[in-house]
Amino acid sequence: MVEIRNVKAYYKIGADLFVKAVDGVSVSFETGKITGIAGESGCGKSTLLKVCIGWIKPPLSVLAGEVIYKFDGERVNILDLDEDSLQRYRWNLFAVVPQAAMNSLNPVRKLKKIFEETMRKFGIKKLTKEDEKTVEKVISDVGLPKEVLNMYPPQLSGGMKQRIIMALAIIAKPKVIFCDEPTTGLDLVTQKGILLFLREIKEKYGITIVLISHDMGVHAQITDNLAIMYAGKLIEYASTKEIFRNPLHPYTKALINSLPTIGEKEQKEKLPGAPPPLLNPPSGCRFHPRCMQSADICRKEVPELKEVKPGHYVACHRVGEV
Repeated sequence: MVEIRNVKAYYKIGADLFVKAVDGVSVSFETGKITGIAGESGCGKSTLLKVCIGWIKPPLSVLAGEVIYKFDGERVNILDLDEDSLQRYRWNLFAVVPQAAMNSLNPVRKLKKIFEETMRKFGIKKLTKEDEKTVEKVISDVGLPKEVLNMYPPQLSGGMKQRIIMALAIIAKPKVIFCDEPTTGLDLVTQKGILLFLREIKEKYGITIVLISHDMGVHAQITDNLAIMYAGKLIEYASTKEIFRNPLHPYTKALINSLPTIGEKEQKEKLPGAPPPLLNPPSGCRFHPRCMQSADICRKEVPELKEVKPGHYVACHRVGEV
C-alpha cells in the first residue's frame, strides 16, 4: 500500500509567491489495485505523481506531508530519503511511465540495447543469458514477439511502443507503477488495447498501478478506485463503480454528466467557467465560483474530506443536500 498524508507541494515563482499545486492531499493506493487520479489539466495530478516518486526539484518543493510505502513488512517514507537512498528504491519499489513516454525511446538504438541500458540503472552491468531470458519473457508478457528486440523504435506502431515502455517499467518487478496519461495521442482502438493490457499486467504480476488521466472514460474502463482532484485539492474518493453510480461532489457530477452517451445527438453541456489560479485560489471551497449549489459556508470555510459512507470520501459542505 502507498499512503499519502497531508501533502503540500508548491512551486515557488517569486520571493513570497507560490503556486499551490497540491495543497493538503491525503489518499491511499490499495495494493494490487488500479487507482485512478482524475481532474482537469492543472489540478495537481502530475505534481502529486512527482511527489510520490521523489522527483522534487526547484521550483517544486514539499512543505509538509508524508508518502509512505508499505510492502513486505517494510515501511518507507519517500520524502525522508536523500537522492542516493531514493535511487535504491527506484525500479525495484516503483517505476514510472511518464506522459508521452513512447516518444522518449532513442530512435537510433535497437530495443535490446535500450533494455540493457535500463537494466544497468538497477545494478546489472552486463546481461547474462538468464537476464536475456528475463527480457524475452517480459516482451512476451506484453504481447510482443522477441524479434522486436532487434528492431528500432521508428519501426514500431504507437501501440507497440507503449507496450515496450510498459515492459521497461516492469522489468525489475516493481511494487507500484505510476502511469501519467498513458493513452494520450493514441487512437481509440489502440487506447482500448493498452487499457486491457494494463489490467493484464496488474493481474499477472500483482502490481499496484496508479493511473493519471483527465479522461473519465478511461477511468471507467479500467480503474478499481478513483480519486478526483480539483485545484490542488482531493475532493472525492471511492471505488470507481461507486463514483460513477453515486457521485456526491458537484464537480464530480459535472465531470460524469459531461461524458458522451451512445445514441445521444445533442452535445452535452460543459461545466461553465475555468479552474481558479493556484497562485491565489479562492477562499473556502475552491470549486464554489463554478458551483450552482454553493452557499455562504462554501465561500468561507474549506470543506474537510470526510467518509460519508464506507469507503466513500467527499469534501463538500452540502453533501446530502444537493
